Formats: sequence, C-alpha cells, structure tokens
Amino acid sequence: MLRLPISAMFLILLLTCFCLSSVSVRPVKSLSITIVVPDDYPSIKEAIEAANDGDTVFVRSGIYQQPMVGSDMPHLTISKSISLIGEDRNTTIIQGYTGFMFDHIIVVEADNVVIRGFTFLYGFVGCVVLGSGCQIIENNFIGNDEGIGMGYGDGNTVSRNLFRGNDACGITIFGSSNNVVTANVIRETLNFGIYVFNGNNNTIFENEIVDNLDVGIILDAYSSNNIVRENDILRNGWGGEVWNSGIVLWNFAESNYIVSNNVSGNAKGVFQARTNDNRIYHNSFIGNSEQLVEENSNSNIWDDGYSSGGNYWDDYVGVDENRGPYQNLTGTDGIGDTPYTIEGNNIDHYPLMIPYVYVLGDLNNDDKVNMIDIGLAASAFGSFPGYLRWNPEVDINKDGVINLRDIAIVARNFGMPL
Repeated sequence: MLRLPISAMFLILLLTCFCLSSVSVRPVKSLSITIVVPDDYPSIKEAIEAANDGDTVFVRSGIYQQPMVGSDMPHLTISKSISLIGEDRNTTIIQGYTGFMFDHIIVVEADNVVIRGFTFLYGFVGCVVLGSGCQIIENNFIGNDEGIGMGYGDGNTVSRNLFRGNDACGITIFGSSNNVVTANVIRETLNFGIYVFNGNNNTIFENEIVDNLDVGIILDAYSSNNIVRENDILRNGWGGEVWNSGIVLWNFAESNYIVSNNVSGNAKGVFQARTNDNRIYHNSFIGNSEQLVEENSNSNIWDDGYSSGGNYWDDYVGVDENRGPYQNLTGTDGIGDTPYTIEGNNIDHYPLMIPYVYVLGDLNNDDKVNMIDIGLAASAFGSFPGYLRWNPEVDINKDGVINLRDIAIVARNFGMPL
C-alpha cells in the first residue's frame, strides 16, 4: 500500500481541489455505436464504411488478410473520425499480402482517429497517418518496411506500441509537427528507429530505442524545436551502412533539445553534420565506441550552464575537487573541474561526474518539482488522449489517463531538486 508523508497528503488534497475545479462539462453528443467484426460485418473494410463519426469498430481476434496489390482496395482507408479497436494486440492481426509489401496496410485520412490493439504485419507502411489529433496506441508493428509514417498532419500521439524487425524505419515523421511519441519500444530495424524529416515541435520521450542497425533517432532536413528526452538509446549502429549512431543531427536540424537520454553501447553516440544551435545536456554517454563524430557543426551547446551542468561522459578523466561557475572555490559540486572537449570545438564546460538521474514529477524540466509542476498536473487532471487538457508529460506512469496515481508521484517528489 502506498504510504505518503503528511506534506504529500496535503499536496494531494490541494491538487484534487485544483483538479476538480478545472474539470469542464463536455456538451452531450449524439449517441455513437459499436460495430463488431465479424459479428456485424465480415470484414474490417465493410465495418469502417458503415461507421459514422464518433463510432467504434471493434475487431475480434483473428488474422485479417489484406488483398493483393492491384485489387480494388489494397489497403484500409479511414476517412471518418472513428475508433478502430482490436480485441488483443497480439492476436488481432491485420496482415499485408505476404511477401510483397508493396502497399500500406491502413491509411488514416481523417482527424481524431484512434487505433488500438492490433498487430500490423508485412505492409509497406503499417499505418500511414495523414490526419491530425490521431492516437496510435498499444499496437505491434512487425516486419513492415516502415511501422508508422506521419505526414503533414499535426498533433498526433504514438504511444505504448512495439516496433520490431521493420526494414527502413520504426516511425517516420515527415513534414509533421506537434506530435508526441512516447513509451514505445522500437528495436531491430534495418535502418532507423525514429526518423524526423522537416518536422518541428515534436516531443519524443521515454522510448526504448534498441538494437537498430544504423540509427536510433535522426533529426534531418530543417527539423527544429523538437524535444528528445529521457529515452533509452542503446546498442544502435552496429550493422548499418550510413551513420551507425545512437542520435543523428543532420542537414540544418537546429534549435532542438536533446536532454536526459541514456545513450549507451552505440557504435557512435552522436553524429552531427551541417547542424547548429542544438542544446544537448543531462545525457549519459556510456560505452559508445565513439562519443561524437561531427562535420561542419561547431555551435551546438553541450551543457546547461552552472549549476545545472552538462552531460556524463564515461571517458572523462577530470576530478571534482572544486565548485562554482569557474570551478575555483573549495568544495565539490558533482561537476568536473575542467571542461570536456568532445571533438573539435564541441565542449562540455560542466561535465557531470555521475550519470544524470531524472526525478519523476519535474513536468517542465526545470530541475525541480515545485508549484509550477503542481499547476501543470492540476490543469490536466482527469484527461486522456483526445481531450483538450491532455498533457502527456503529466501521465507519469504511462497508463493513458491522468489520475491520482500521477498526482501522488508529483506530491511525493515535491520540493526535490535534481
């Protein structure tokens, strides 16, 4: 049973009052219906065609084979704001035409579509998302050329999915912005785990990006203002043919934040070329064959100043005997006394002496849990993906709803500096 100190209990009560006062009454909508496959319609395609905005298509476990390319409708198309829900993600399988992989399995053209509970197998792209405000959650994407491709729609959520053994990429974000990619497992792609091409203001956090042959995460082609944080980026780049890295910043990808990631066991930690003004700090670089390879990228920032600090580097040989912005005062502060030169002009002025540890409840990433975090938690209380007040940062335990469990975590860590 969870036991909290009196101060934390008081904060929970305070938060609950704030939360209840922030809950708005939603207008009553016309009744939606649930269509069951194969009970009501024998195929997913027919059920989608029969559905209206707001309806749910529920698909029972089974293997649903897509027709061969060249048929009248080689992929499923969703052009209505519906929910497509599988009975069990491991046993409700939508399969492309085995051995061909020339077409997508499902294309989402509408806004506010929910897809949950499927395995997408053997497609060119398992799921193409062209709409905005869509949620692709708790699915498996296995053996496709690409798992998910998001193009030009904005504000989509990709959460708690498994991507394994896809060829080109697990997730592609192409010209799409303000998306949230969180709590996914992306592993064993032949090329890239997550590929962002000309995408802005996306948040990629708390994913496991493991054993991808070329790159874990790549930000490419003018991708800017993206946040990549608190991901485990492990053992990538050991069989690729291009960058062979955990993280790649490429071709004018600028003003991005790479923060609080575990970048370990990769062939290269970071590869950067023709990219500037990115902020890279509070990461742990451990066991990479090379920490950084750079080409024409000399103005990225590798620390967050004093006393927040920079990154942890397992090959840093400095000592911590002094403290202060100039490291000239007696006493330790967890920061190395001498800067760490990574490569060329890339310098971490405040290298950390131990791996960085993120404290749950710091919702705005300012290195402390305070009343700002309380306010963020209160304003999002009771929401889930699709609500206007939904904030994935506040869903601390990643169960798809912001409730008292998340509030308790914020309260428990209130007042804690990192």
